[in-house]
Amino acid sequence: MWEREPAIVFIDEIENHLHPTWQRRVIPTLLEHFPGLQIFATTHSPFVVAGLKTGQVHVLSRDANGVVTASINEQDVIGWTADEILRGMMGVDEPTDQLTVDRANRLKELRGKDQLNEKEEEELNRLRRQVSQDLLAKGGPLEAQRERYATLMEKFLRSRMSELGQEGE
Repeated sequence: MWEREPAIVFIDEIENHLHPTWQRRVIPTLLEHFPGLQIFATTHSPFVVAGLKTGQVHVLSRDANGVVTASINEQDVIGWTADEILRGMMGVDEPTDQLTVDRANRLKELRGKDQLNEKEEEELNRLRRQVSQDLLAKGGPLEAQRERYATLMEKFLRSRMSELGQEGE
């Protein structure tokens, strides 16, 4: 039975032209049908990496000086989401579209200001809604409302600081 014989296969970008569902299945399927197979594959897909065991993933990284280093996963990648793999293994800080990243960065910038003019306040509220809708996995549409009410409560408490301070004396 030739399919049980030891063999090595090298595949560059193993995920190419595969639907994400098949990207997740390609390595387990190959190993199921060819148990003696050792696979060396490159990928940029978190779906290919998902489900691999400790030591099966070698991540190559290039530093600012152009030096390439390799690291090996120290734990199973079983149960990880694509987001976790992209952030934790592949160095993708914001695994979403560029527009959403830009909106989130602008929202952080506005949040960091001590004072907002009326136009900035409107922009802040609009961005809260947009970013919350864009990033449903990070809290859903209610997150923007929670933040808005927290900001309103903070403004209210600040406006009442003198009264609250007098009561405590």
